[in-house]
Amino acid sequence: MKLDENIIVREIAGEYILIPTGSSALKMTGIFAITEVGAEIWKKLSEGKEEDTIIAELLEDYDVTEEQLRTDYAEFLSRLEENGLLER
Repeated sequence: MKLDENIIVREIAGEYILIPTGSSALKMTGIFAITEVGAEIWKKLSEGKEEDTIIAELLEDYDVTEEQLRTDYAEFLSRLEENGLLER
């Protein structure tokens, strides 16, 4: 998986947003709001971590079942991919 390197994550007033820069600013209109968990997933992906490692780390921090977390993780990645922010 490869994240769009021209996207930066910022926390503004408790909200996390993905902001396009460089060539991505031409492709993407506006900004993309994500949850705190989404911001953590983005960070872990940008660090090159694998899915199982990301899931294990998130399970330590959040009170959720592994099944639900894997479902939410897959949905988040799909949304990123649909919006051109991630290539698989």
